[in-house]
Amino acid sequence: MGWVDHCVSPVFHIKGYRNGRLAYRGYELHPYATAPRDRFSWLPKYGPDETSAVHGDMVSHAFTVFSDAWAANRASRGVLHIALQMLRSKEKGGPGSSPSILYLRDAFGAISILTSILVGPNPRGGRRQTMIDCLGHLEVPDEIPDPESRRYLSKNHQELWSARNGVVRESERRKGTLARPLANVQNWLLHLDDPSNSARLLELGSPRQSYFVEVTTWLADLMSMRAVGYEGTYFSRLTGSVEAVPWIAECQWSR
Repeated sequence: MGWVDHCVSPVFHIKGYRNGRLAYRGYELHPYATAPRDRFSWLPKYGPDETSAVHGDMVSHAFTVFSDAWAANRASRGVLHIALQMLRSKEKGGPGSSPSILYLRDAFGAISILTSILVGPNPRGGRRQTMIDCLGHLEVPDEIPDPESRRYLSKNHQELWSARNGVVRESERRKGTLARPLANVQNWLLHLDDPSNSARLLELGSPRQSYFVEVTTWLADLMSMRAVGYEGTYFSRLTGSVEAVPWIAECQWSR
């Protein structure tokens, strides 16, 4: 249940037996949430037809692919379990409370693990290459999602696009790419013992820090779905709407 980010609607595990043997298994969500639902959960509030209940077949699909991935997880030293535990960090907050900036460290760690599940270890490519691989598998463009934030950060925080030698990659900054800023923010968080890194984070200011938390959490949610083979819809914390996951052309439950 933790995989669906502590979904506030109760999930019913339905079993049917014939002559004492299991003949049917399925999952359904109660149509009415037990607590106000917010962007804490990626599981859609509404089904593809915009009714008050999530489509039962899609929910069953979500649990089926997760069950299959969990079985494979046992044979791969539990790396999926580690990633999901990081995504359930207490720093993520909950209904009515936003994630802490410290959640970035957990989300980045989970993204690295989930990316390695899909593309294999990346010992030499560095954090930026990990983010590029992540975006590629999600089929998400390498650009800061919100145009207004993209323009603001490109103009006022050029340090986000600095390479290891300190030189700003101007072509990436003008495009407002996403991979390098995320890699740099991750590096600053992991090396707060360096005063310059602490200063860079503080200079971003709370609104921009919160924005990076939201973007990274959004990517981590998508990576968890991609890693297990989910092909339904999800609630995007960035747009506030229910959308098909970006790696499928069309959601079969939305036809």
